[in-house]
Amino acid sequence: MTETTFTTEIYVQAPPERVLEFLADLTDRNELHPLIVSVEELDVPGEKFRRYRITDRVPMGPFKIKAIYEADMWRGEDGSLCSIARQSPGIVLHNTTTATPQGDGTLLCEVVSVKAPSLLRDFVVRQARESHQEMFERAKALLESE
Repeated sequence: MTETTFTTEIYVQAPPERVLEFLADLTDRNELHPLIVSVEELDVPGEKFRRYRITDRVPMGPFKIKAIYEADMWRGEDGSLCSIARQSPGIVLHNTTTATPQGDGTLLCEVVSVKAPSLLRDFVVRQARESHQEMFERAKALLESE
């Protein structure tokens, strides 16, 4: 099992709290993440996080592979948005997203740590990096059109 980290940043013309609030609710956000085709919120009584079952369609050559996984999302004590996504076989993504005031908008920054079996690591990191960059671009467009 190997681990790789990458960072995604984008400037958004919206208040920091609105940006994090927007990203924190995955329900009805299928249009935000390019791989996601459905999201179901799961009941987790007594916990301080939200759990989702997510279905992706991951491109693999000329095919799209269906991937189903669970992700937990919560607000950190520092106000950051944190999540852990777990998918078989042994793939774990840990995200920490911050929204820092910058000028009259927000610098949105996400640090993603990817753990995956060695044979899958490069593929998983590439898919995650590309889809998260596109997700940030879509979030920017949606937030700035409100």
